[in-house]
Amino acid sequence: MSNEIYVKAVLKALDILEHLGKGNQERGCLEIGRQLNMPSSTAHRLLATLEMRGYVRQNTATGGYRLGSRVLDLQERVAKDLDIKQIAQPYLLELAQLTREGCNLGILDDKEVVHIKRVESPEVIRASIRTLRFSAFTSAIGQLLLAYLPEGQLAGLLPEELPAQTPNSITDKKAFLDRIQQIKKQGFSVDNEEGFIGVRAVAVPILNHRGKVIAGLGVIGPTERMDLEKIEECRLLLSEAAANISRELGYDEGNDY
Repeated sequence: MSNEIYVKAVLKALDILEHLGKGNQERGCLEIGRQLNMPSSTAHRLLATLEMRGYVRQNTATGGYRLGSRVLDLQERVAKDLDIKQIAQPYLLELAQLTREGCNLGILDDKEVVHIKRVESPEVIRASIRTLRFSAFTSAIGQLLLAYLPEGQLAGLLPEELPAQTPNSITDKKAFLDRIQQIKKQGFSVDNEEGFIGVRAVAVPILNHRGKVIAGLGVIGPTERMDLEKIEECRLLLSEAAANISRELGYDEGNDY
């Protein structure tokens, strides 16, 4: 496409917005002009225009600029149009082929986790679970999502004694909270036959444009295939896929949320 159709002033204004979007600190007009190789007079006019429309705001005490609330309004509108199931589908399909196991996208619903998207293992022998709704206390995705809840909200969901699905289920409240802390520290969760005998799973978080964990991405398989080496292999693949999905949802690793 010819460069003749582009409006240079608009491109420069977008450069300013993208520059202010990197990091969380204020930047002065002279600094912005210098870092973007732009005359300070041009930077000043563009900043004044953007401020008038609410896309940047100036700190009257320091003179520095940062992004304004109108940028957040646009971000929210874009986020509403994004369908996490549609975004995650190609990654789930790829994960199922790479891991040869079942792959799930799950969200938290009170004390349960709901699989909103699932791709079955291509293997004949597989962890085939028909239900789409599970106890959050005994599944990898469920424990993961509970771990990222605010402490007060998590406390309101935990009974003194947790329900057991298998002999491996954690029923002691303190032991479960220790597991939750471990998950938060390591950034992933593993279900070792806690929901179903003969089944292991591993899950990682998906973040939205605000840096909030909104879903879990998991791989589930028979215990005879899901040994420690396979779980670590799956975790690495999941982490890469989850990072890509999060970016498509607007998550920016460079932001200080």
